[in-house]
Amino acid sequence: AQADADVGAAVMTVLSMFGAAIIAVILFLAVAFDSAGDHVTGLRVGIFLSAYVVSLFYLGRPHRAR
Repeated sequence: AQADADVGAAVMTVLSMFGAAIIAVILFLAVAFDSAGDHVTGLRVGIFLSAYVVSLFYLGRPHRAR
């Protein structure tokens, strides 16, 4: 049981590290598209970012609950 908890913690650590990088990239793209005048693409990227953050939070909850 301890090994499972360690694996879960390791997975969440990796996810949070890469998640932060992915969020930074998506945020950069959203700002880049928006400042280029492509507001629709900027909005889509923003929506995708929101969905990604929510799903990451939702998927991360069972690990924290244990």
